[in-house]
This record gives sequence, C-alpha cells and structure tokens, in this order.
Amino acid sequence: MRSLLSILAMTVVLATSLTAAPATASATAADVNGDIRVAMSVVPGYWTQHWRELSTRAVRHPQVYYFRQGGSLVCDRQRVTISAFYCPGQHYIGYNWDVLARGHAQAPPSVYLILAHEWGHAVQAMAGLRSGAPELQADCLAAVALYGAARDGRLRFNQANVNQMAQVLTQYADRTPWTSARSHGSAAQRISAFTRGANSVQRGYGVRGCL
Repeated sequence: MRSLLSILAMTVVLATSLTAAPATASATAADVNGDIRVAMSVVPGYWTQHWRELSTRAVRHPQVYYFRQGGSLVCDRQRVTISAFYCPGQHYIGYNWDVLARGHAQAPPSVYLILAHEWGHAVQAMAGLRSGAPELQADCLAAVALYGAARDGRLRFNQANVNQMAQVLTQYADRTPWTSARSHGSAAQRISAFTRGANSVQRGYGVRGCL
C-alpha cells in the first residue's frame, strides 16, 4: 500500500490547493454545497471539453439529485439508499447529502472523488464502454477528470488533498480483491486504478489510459 501511495503522490505537479474547505468537523453546509457545486462544474466540464478524445457519440450529461438521511431515490422502479450511485435507466447521479457532508468533514476531496467516480459510470454508459471491472474503470475515469481539470487550470489541489483521496479510496474499498463486475476492488486495486488515470493525464494520454 505504501508504494502505491507514493506513486499516487508523485503525480501531483499541477497545482497548489484544491478549492475546498479545511478538513475539519466544523465545515458548514455552505462549505459542502460549495464543493459539490465546484465538482459538478469541473467534472462534466472536463468531459465536455475532451469528449471527442473518447467517443463520437453525442454527450448528454446526467441530471444530479440528492436525498437526505433516511430518504431515498427511485432508480429503475427500485428505491436506492446507498451513499452515491449512477442510475443507468434514468441516466442520473444520486447521492446522500448527509453521507457526503460527513465525508467532507474528514476529507473535503472526498466530495470530488465520489462524484467523479459516479460520473465515470455515466461516461461508461454514454460512450458505450465495456469493461470486465467497471468499478475500477470508473476510478480511473474519475482520476482522468480530476487531474485533467487540474491540467486545464479548472481545479487545483495539493499533496495533502492527494493523500486524502487515497484514504477515501481505501475507506470505500472492498475487503477482498476484485472478483466480479459489481466489485469495487481492494484498496490497493482502487488506488492503482486511480493512479493509472492520473498518470495517463500526466503523460498526455488522457482517457486512453483507462480503456
């Protein structure tokens, strides 16, 4: 794990500080909403600008909806309560605001990472991508969007932010390595996939490193 964290850390050469509130439990709702708004701007903004590098299909970005603790959203006629997800049938991204707020209090970049990951699933659907490990590919696509946005000058982050993103990937990892299409993968696998996307941007390959 330490070597993977070191690889991930080496990719940061683009900026100084992520547009986010300090990583404290005192972050306000305005801080959380501010970072959600930034994430919902820079991530689709990256894919809009670079879409032709990936696909000749038309890009139609998903709607984004949220619910509060104890609530849910309906996807394909089923109620969904997980923290964040992409609904392919209705082509939207949903998230639990309270879960994102708690994560933000510990690591503000978690908002960017989680939403960029779900946007990665939307990109898979829009571009018709097929992968045997779609969750790991979504991690790779998330890195491409975030590091690509930084390379384009739309997002800035520092070493502490990168370390926090690695911690978030570890926190939301499966306890066992990837075994099926629905598996998110182990912490090492998730960090490796994210690192692959980040390095692909740094080397000028963009999204091709995730395909």
